[in-house]
Amino acid sequence: MALTSVEGHMVEGTISASQLTGPLPAISGAALTGLPASGGTSIGNDNIIRTNSSTITATTSTFEANTNGMSVGPVSIAVGSTVNVTSGSVWTIV
Repeated sequence: MALTSVEGHMVEGTISASQLTGPLPAISGAALTGLPASGGTSIGNDNIIRTNSSTITATTSTFEANTNGMSVGPVSIAVGSTVNVTSGSVWTIV
């Protein structure tokens, strides 16, 4: 069985790549919860380009266990600032 549409249903278990056929459906994020109030700046038509600072200045930034994050680099960490990547987490800088 191929996954061809999603209408707000939870998918349990594992879906292999061979089960995904055609373009993936657009999914609304309107019901997402637990997100920060601000997600950073965006530019371009429809805010299509996400931006991030090139220097981390927060005193401490900590990834919760088993979470992942991504930044576009190069990225530097200011003197006196710390980034903690906890066990089971991954920080990818592209």
